[in-house]
Amino acid sequence: MMAYVLIVILLFQQETRNAIKLNSFLTELGITNIPPYKEYFMSYNIRLVVASSEHMALLKQLEKWNMKYTYAYEFEFSEDEMNNAPLYRLRSIVQLPENKLPDKYGTIYKKECLCSYCGLSESIQQTELHFDTSIMKKRHFINQTATVTSGSFTIVSEAFANIMEKKKLSGYTLRPVHHVGSMAKRREVFQLILNNQLPPLSSAMRFEKMTKEYCAHCNITGRIFWPLHYDYESIIHSKDFNQSKEMVTIGNTIIDVMVVSSQFREICKAVKIDRSMVFEPVIVVN
Repeated sequence: MMAYVLIVILLFQQETRNAIKLNSFLTELGITNIPPYKEYFMSYNIRLVVASSEHMALLKQLEKWNMKYTYAYEFEFSEDEMNNAPLYRLRSIVQLPENKLPDKYGTIYKKECLCSYCGLSESIQQTELHFDTSIMKKRHFINQTATVTSGSFTIVSEAFANIMEKKKLSGYTLRPVHHVGSMAKRREVFQLILNNQLPPLSSAMRFEKMTKEYCAHCNITGRIFWPLHYDYESIIHSKDFNQSKEMVTIGNTIIDVMVVSSQFREICKAVKIDRSMVFEPVIVVN
């Protein structure tokens, strides 16, 4: 696995006068993707190996100049890591718009505050899922990230649920979904509920604390997860569907982390729905 950091620097109006010294410094570091000079706005997108000499030097210089920036991490996996991992963290590329989420159709959620200091909260589903199932159309699997008003949820088509049952996948239960809307457009779907929680992550797991967002009171908000690391012994009894023990956030909202088996990944590839998903390999620590 290779870890990269994407540093974004935006210069507005009078700040663009700093472009000359910044461009000179980037050139010295061997960075060539320098944007052309513009008087009112300049945008830099710089990708570097994490903790490389270039990364450390650039951060030090930006702090010295008091120049604002944002950053994100990107990870690249070898072919062996991608194809031979026993488990994968599942992420969905396709997310529904706010006006199509279950709380807009009558699903009731209870919001629980987990940290009064930073406002971290979790939306817990209290009723059967109410949803316009026509949104599924020809989709077989929707894995929706939680928002401020709606919790995370996963919906599977009847056809895909039958495949999962035939393949004897484990670690889940299915619940009915209450259709809202035209009955002529109704689709037979189920809500997938995870019922297997994995043990704690390995001590080798790496986290990053976002300087401005991190909350030291709960140690959850503002904490970035690197790819999941599990000790070998802790995943021996894992299922095809699993939930991480640790809490992950987007802003001040708890989101579910679904960890799936290689068998589930192969099924998704076979029915050609893997293109809407990101399977991030779990790193096993021996």
